[in-house]
Amino acid sequence: MKIQALPIIAVVAGLLSIVCGAPAANEENKRAEEPVKEDRSCKKRDAEAKTEKGPVLGCNYFCHEREGDVSYVEKYYPDGVPCQYSDSLISKCTNKECPYPKEDMEQIKENREG
Repeated sequence: MKIQALPIIAVVAGLLSIVCGAPAANEENKRAEEPVKEDRSCKKRDAEAKTEKGPVLGCNYFCHEREGDVSYVEKYYPDGVPCQYSDSLISKCTNKECPYPKEDMEQIKENREG
């Protein structure tokens, strides 16, 4: 049994060069456009945090204190903002954390007692 590896490799290499190396059509280069910069200033983020209805992924967020600043400052959502404890559990931000939902703890206690 003779394995014809070289002809197979040559055919695959030829097909790849046709598929991947084909010259681009006369479409505009969409990557050349300048991306829109997101406003990550603390002024904007703090205002959003006060009106956040949630659920947020975590009880903290990061923002720039000054315009043009490259470093971030960690800030926290106010207590009571709904947060995602897990895929199926929603809690509320408390003391800069997203604790296990109190409602579920009460249900577990009732089930054990009852």
